[in-house]
Amino acid sequence: MPVVQSSRSRYPLAVLLGAGLWLALTASGQAQERYRIDWDGPIIVEAVEAWADSEQRLTRLTGDIRFDHQQWRMRADTAQIDGPLDAPDAVTITGTPAIMTLRATEDRPELEAIGTTVEYSRANDRLVVSGGATLSEGRRRFAGDRLEYQLATRKLISVGPVKMRIEPKPRP
Repeated sequence: MPVVQSSRSRYPLAVLLGAGLWLALTASGQAQERYRIDWDGPIIVEAVEAWADSEQRLTRLTGDIRFDHQQWRMRADTAQIDGPLDAPDAVTITGTPAIMTLRATEDRPELEAIGTTVEYSRANDRLVVSGGATLSEGRRRFAGDRLEYQLATRKLISVGPVKMRIEPKPRP
């Protein structure tokens, strides 16, 4: 069950959803593994065009971008990679849509971020999804203008209105 908090915690949930809120996604009583964007191991990258500037440590890819790693995948129209390719500081993908998926493990469900822009910051260990943003984690789905997801703490911050859909576990 998600924990919902806001600086306006005295208002009902319906009011909070229109004002933006902070959500902590937690499992019921179970410690779950945090999400990681690991760059170890092979990464298969496909694109129509690529441009790199080694002085600025910047790479741009265009045209049906696909990144595939054993722990995650990305799909987009364009991508910008800041920093070294094997350990970037930041990755920004854009598209209609741009999709980043962190694959499920036995300790956590799949996490999928979809929007017109998905940004990953290694320093902040954060995903920022904007432009018709949706974030799905297992049976929970969040939609809003801009969603920020802290990978280490598994907390979601909505900037602006947000909609939530939570499907409870089937009970015997």
